[in-house]
Amino acid sequence: MLSPHDRTSLFEALRPPPGYRFECGVGTSFTLNLEALLTAPIAFALFDVEESSSDASETPHQDPSVEPVGLLESIRRYSELLTVFCQAGQIALPNAGRTIYAWLEDVVVEATAPRPYRIFHPKVWISRYRDDADGTNVLRMLCATRNLSFDTSLDTILALDSDPYTERPSERAGSQQSAADFIASLPRLANRRLPDERLRSVNSLATDLRHVPLNVPEPFFDLTFHALGPPGAGAVLPDYSDRAIVISPFIGERFLDEVTRKHRLDLLLSRESTLDRISPEILSRIDRVATLSPSIGFDRQDEAASPGEEAESEMAPPGAVVSGLHAKLFAFEADGYTRLF
Repeated sequence: MLSPHDRTSLFEALRPPPGYRFECGVGTSFTLNLEALLTAPIAFALFDVEESSSDASETPHQDPSVEPVGLLESIRRYSELLTVFCQAGQIALPNAGRTIYAWLEDVVVEATAPRPYRIFHPKVWISRYRDDADGTNVLRMLCATRNLSFDTSLDTILALDSDPYTERPSERAGSQQSAADFIASLPRLANRRLPDERLRSVNSLATDLRHVPLNVPEPFFDLTFHALGPPGAGAVLPDYSDRAIVISPFIGERFLDEVTRKHRLDLLLSRESTLDRISPEILSRIDRVATLSPSIGFDRQDEAASPGEEAESEMAPPGAVVSGLHAKLFAFEADGYTRLF
C-alpha cells in the first residue's frame, strides 16, 4: 500500500537488490511530473552511494560521489538507462527551468492508446539489475496505481522479482506473455521514434519478461498478467463468485450493474462524488458501501469537483495535485479460492 504522503515508496520499490546495480528500465504513467521523474535517477544515484559506502564502511557524507558534480554525473548516466512512457499531453512542466531537466528530454516518451477515444493509463515498471561480481541479473516488475506525480492519494503497488539468472531460459514463462507483449508494444504507441539504444533496451526487457519467470508472492500460488486496452483484449474478471470486494475511485454505472448481477458484492469502497452518480437501486444490491473516513487526513480537493465531472483525478490538468482514494483493487472468492486483481 502506498500511503498518501509517502513519496519514497515507489522508488524504494526500484531499489536494487544488495550487490546489484540498476542496468536499465522502462516505466509507464498516465500523468507525469518532470520534478517527480527527476527523483528516479537521483534515487538510483543515492542507492549507488549507499552501496559503495556500505562496502567501504563509510558514511554517505564521506563518499566523494555525494559531491554535487559526482551526483549530477550519476543523474545524467541513469537518465540514459531509463525510458518512461506517458499519455500524450499529460506532462507537468516545472515552475522554473533548470538545465538538469534537459537530461530528461529523451527519457520521456509521449504515447497514445491504440484505439480511438481511449487513454494511455498503465503504471507499470520493468527493471533489470546486474551483479558484476558473478554476472547474474535480476528482473523486477512493479504494477502500481499511482502516477509519476506528487499526488497525495491512497494507492497500491505490486512488486515481483525473478531469481538471479545469467542467461534467459529457452522456454517461455507462459503466464507473462501478455505483460511482455505490452512492454514490446510501447515503442509502437510512442508519438516519436525512440533512439536505437532505448529501443534495444525496451525490447531486451520485453524479451527477458517473456522468458524469465517472476516469483509469486506468498500466500498466492499462481500469477497471470492481463493487458487491458489493446485490440482484441477481452474481459478478465470472473463470471461468478461467492462474494466479492471492489475498491475503485471511478466506477461506471453500467459496469457496477453487471458486477452486482454476477457477484454478491460484500463491499464497495469508492469516492462520494462517484457514488452520487450511481442509481440507488444498484447500490442497494451491495452489502456495504463505504468511502474513506475524513479522519485519515486526506486533502479533500478531489471531492470538490461538481457531480458529472469525469475529470476528478485521471483527467485533471497536468501538474494538478489530486488526493483521496486512487487504488483499484478487486477480490473474488469462489470454491474456496480467492482471486485478486
